[in-house]
Amino acid sequence: MLSLFTIFITSFIIALSGAMMPGPLLTVTIANSAKKGFWEGPLLVLGHGILELLLVIAIVLGMSSLFKSNVFLISVSVLGGGMLIYMGYDMLRNAKNLSLNPQKLNTKKSVSDKST
Repeated sequence: MLSLFTIFITSFIIALSGAMMPGPLLTVTIANSAKKGFWEGPLLVLGHGILELLLVIAIVLGMSSLFKSNVFLISVSVLGGGMLIYMGYDMLRNAKNLSLNPQKLNTKKSVSDKST
């Protein structure tokens, strides 16, 4: 069985790998927070944290050999690449709706903006 220190280091490295480089999660977090408000950011981070926890549990339970297999690597690569292609397509499709005019933005008013 793995020691607690080994589990901690493995968890830390997996989490750090997701936080070191800005990527699709950061893009989605920024876009959804701008559209839907503050709580979208923490919810996306929570979802990412749950996924990281599941990966750590899977590694601890001995599934690292599955993760090292070529079939798994190719499957994850194809699915991840497909998701990135979809996200790029969706960004291009919605580009016509973008505006820098604050009056055209469809954002929620904050509590301080409401008149009493």
